[in-house]
Amino acid sequence: YKIEAGILDFYYAKEYKKAITKNNLYLAKKYLKKIESNEAYFNLGVLLYREKSYKKAIKYFFKIKSRNIEFKSKNFYNLANSYAQLKKFKKADKFYLKSLLLKYNKDTDFNREFIKKFAQESKIKEIKKQKLKENIKENKNLDKEFKILSTKEISKLEESIMNKLQNTKRPLSFKQYDAINRGSKSEKKPY
Repeated sequence: YKIEAGILDFYYAKEYKKAITKNNLYLAKKYLKKIESNEAYFNLGVLLYREKSYKKAIKYFFKIKSRNIEFKSKNFYNLANSYAQLKKFKKADKFYLKSLLLKYNKDTDFNREFIKKFAQESKIKEIKKQKLKENIKENKNLDKEFKILSTKEISKLEESIMNKLQNTKRPLSFKQYDAINRGSKSEKKPY
């Protein structure tokens, strides 16, 4: 079966290359999925990454088992880029570091530093969002306690207060008591 698989792999690889030259990514992926090799997994991961299917790309990058240091370094770099796109910065940093330990590359180093800064900024933004949500929640609770009244409701409230004031006896002022004591006002109707 190994000879048969090898012959078919050669055919699939040839068809993959044709599909790539014609920019037919669907066919390219179809042929790559039929080949079980590190190069096929790598190329499939790259195609999926370009399609922004980062989780699927990661799956294929993890299938790669190689002893070639340069190839492993590129694979770790692509894993890191995929995790960075998913905003999983700790994992991205881990794989950038693995890539750098195998073989130094300026792009890898730059990306690692970039995601560190971006992760810090994202953390700050997340904290600000959380505080904003808490403030909004507090304001909603205040709105419930201090319900904002419409103009109709305010008018009705003013009217009811005025009616109550007219129907209730107010305490007498010093001048009114003095007028009652002098006899110029009636004690029953001092107003």
